[in-house]
This record gives sequence, C-alpha cells and structure tokens, in this order.
Amino acid sequence: MEHSVDASSFTVYWLNMLFALYATSTTLLLYGLYVMLFTLSVRILRRRNPGEKQALLVATYTMLLLGTLQTILWLFTTGISVRMTQVLVEQDAMDSLSRLWRLYFTLDVAQNIVFVTNSCVTDMLFLYRCYIIWGSRWKIIATPALCILSTVVLGVIATVSYDSVTQVHYIDRRVPFIMNVATNVLLVCLTAGRIWWMKHEARVLLGTESPARYATAIAMILESGSIYCLCLIFQVVAQSLVPSNASNIFLGVATGLGQQVVNIAPTLIVVRVGLGDPVPNTGVISSKLVFKSTPLDILTSTRSPDSSQGIGVRATNSQVFEGSSRCA
Repeated sequence: MEHSVDASSFTVYWLNMLFALYATSTTLLLYGLYVMLFTLSVRILRRRNPGEKQALLVATYTMLLLGTLQTILWLFTTGISVRMTQVLVEQDAMDSLSRLWRLYFTLDVAQNIVFVTNSCVTDMLFLYRCYIIWGSRWKIIATPALCILSTVVLGVIATVSYDSVTQVHYIDRRVPFIMNVATNVLLVCLTAGRIWWMKHEARVLLGTESPARYATAIAMILESGSIYCLCLIFQVVAQSLVPSNASNIFLGVATGLGQQVVNIAPTLIVVRVGLGDPVPNTGVISSKLVFKSTPLDILTSTRSPDSSQGIGVRATNSQVFEGSSRCA
C-alpha cells in the first residue's frame, strides 16, 4: 500500500529521529565507560580516608543517578521519535501523533532539566577543587560561582521557553553552553594557574626543580577541563548548522558526548589519581610534598640552613592532589 506524506512534515520527524537515534547510541556507549570509571572511583574513595570523602561520594552517586536518568529518558524519547515517524509514514492512528509529540516534548524538557542539574553538580565539584587549591578563599571563587548560577538560570530558561508547536526557542539554546564553556575555562585557568604558581614558588624556595607532582596535577586539570569544554563547543557548533541528515547526526553525537562527558571528566581525575604511579623522591624533599592548610606553608620563624633567604618550607600531605581527588 502506498502512502502520501507531506514532505515538510516527514523531514521534521525524520531529522528528529536521526538526532535521537545517534544521541542515544552515543549516550549508551559512553554510559558503559562511565559506569566502569564510577566503579573504580568509588573503590578508590572508600579506600582513602572515607570519613573525609563523604561529600565527594555523595556527589559521585548523584552524578551516577543523573547520568542513568538521562540515559533512560533518551531511550524513551528515541522510541517515541521512531514511533511518530512510523505513524506519519503509515498514516495509521494519526490522532495519536499529537499525543506522542506532547509526550516527547515533556520527556525532552525533563531530560534537559536533568542535564542542567548534572552540569551544575559537575561545575560545583570543579569550583570546590578551585576553592581548596586556593586555600579556601571565598573571594577567588565568587566570579565563577556567579557564572555557574548564570549558566543554570539560562539553561532552565532555554528549556522551558521552547514552543513545541512552532518549534521556536525564545532564547538562543547555544547561550547556556557558551556560558558553561566560559565558566569552565575560568575555573581551569584559576586552578591550573594557582598550581603553576605554587610550583614556581617551590622551585624558588627550595633552590631546585620543584616536585613532578605539580606538573602532573596541572596536566590532569587541563586534560579534564579541555575534554569537557571541547564537548560543549561541539554542541554549540552542531546547533549552529542548518538542519540536514549530516548535521543532525553530528548534533546527536555531540549531544550524547556532552551529556556523558559531564560525568566522565571529573570521575576520570579520581581514577587517575587513585591508580597513578607514585612520583619518585626529588632528593630534596619527600615526593608527598603538598600543602595542606595553605598553598605554601612559609615559616618565617623556622629558617632553613640551606636557604640564603632564611625561609623554611614545611612538607605535609598534598593538598593539590587531595584537592584533585576530592573535587574531581
């Protein structure tokens, strides 16, 4: 039996189905990777001072819950999208098409709200890491905290202001992603820049090459931040393209990447810190040199016999790496 379908209507539903299928496929693939990383991170956190890790454990479980909920919602929305296309082509039970569209729109809104919440949790972890590494200075994190709040507000507005009938966004849907990129670039610069300065101070004070752990911490922060930001940029680029088969496939892949990497990026740092090889002793100070209460514990009352400036440095447990593992 032949069916006559309006070309413009078919294009809308077909492109929407392509987007949903590729977004769900990418989400499922990365969700499997995330679950493995989550399992490793929980084992690592429970093994290392569990009393001090409760906040991070709660955040880790929260990210798993949100990531799982997003994956389930993707499965439902994709199934509905396929069914809508089937109904349109077969012209069977056309009266159910509007009901399916309303259900799809409702689940899509819920999915976007979950993603905004998930992004907020991840950004708060990055913010807390920055706060720890800067010696618990509230003024330092004031600006990025406001940026995170702005991102959440813009994300919610962009989601709830979408008109499902006209398919028009009353606020550009790229704005929250651009704001999120700017926020994370700021956090990465503040965190990595602070560790770089601590490395520089250690080299000046010790009169020798600073411990390799500083470079390792900077590398991990830059890697995780870059992965996260690149995925957000991919989404901005994909949303800027004219709808077509290729662009909607790209948008689906970029969306799936972004919605899972938001959990993978912070979890990956915990796993890397937990499974990483210990840094060898520098010969001047223990390889466990890091700064617990302040970025640099400069004791003017304790003079180092080898320091021409009369400044001693107290070696304690590493704050940089505790900060990275606690706040990944």
